[in-house]
Amino acid sequence: MFDKLFSKLKGDKAEPEDNTSAEEKNRVAFTALLVEAARADEIYTDKEKGLIAKLVKQQFAIDDADALALREKAEAAQAEANDLYRFSSTVKNGLTPEEKIQLIEGMWQIILSDDARDPYEDMIVRRLCGLIYMSDHEAHEARRRVEQRQE
Repeated sequence: MFDKLFSKLKGDKAEPEDNTSAEEKNRVAFTALLVEAARADEIYTDKEKGLIAKLVKQQFAIDDADALALREKAEAAQAEANDLYRFSSTVKNGLTPEEKIQLIEGMWQIILSDDARDPYEDMIVRRLCGLIYMSDHEAHEARRRVEQRQE
């Protein structure tokens, strides 16, 4: 740990450059936030994993294998993250307003899929909406649309 710190202070390149494309970062952030919604209640089911795969397949027009790989990459990224900021800043700057709405709708689909509500799930969506500058009205409408589709 200290070697890494001293290396940075001396100006050495301690870590390799991140050559990940902006599109890939956006995809991982989008998917990691879906994983965050699924894990918010501390129960991460196969049903939620399948729903995440379905959502990213639709969102990014990718096949099953790519959706699985993306979900696994996002799970690892989400597990390493300390907070939502890492992903929210990518989403805020990298996604269109329509894509942000699709993300929030996807999060609500996952949250509502288990018919059990956890207060932390609501808080995650509210915090994210604030971080990506989505209005309360837009967030509420996204949730309402998801609830109507599930009836």
